[in-house]
Amino acid sequence: MQNDPIVEEVRQIRHKIEAECNHDSHTLFLKALEIQKECAQYLTKDNVFIFKKDINFKKEKTRPAV
Repeated sequence: MQNDPIVEEVRQIRHKIEAECNHDSHTLFLKALEIQKECAQYLTKDNVFIFKKDINFKKEKTRPAV
């Protein structure tokens, strides 16, 4: 089986996000909900993402302690 660079990048990002959430599934779920709320304006009524180039997902925010 060959290594796929895209799959490898997705795995690295997943590991980073899991580490940010201290490998806690509840914290990860809350983070996903927060991101969904932030991106609500880009979702259709069926929660289908509408891609726009001007979205900045990398903005840093102070997150409240869980």
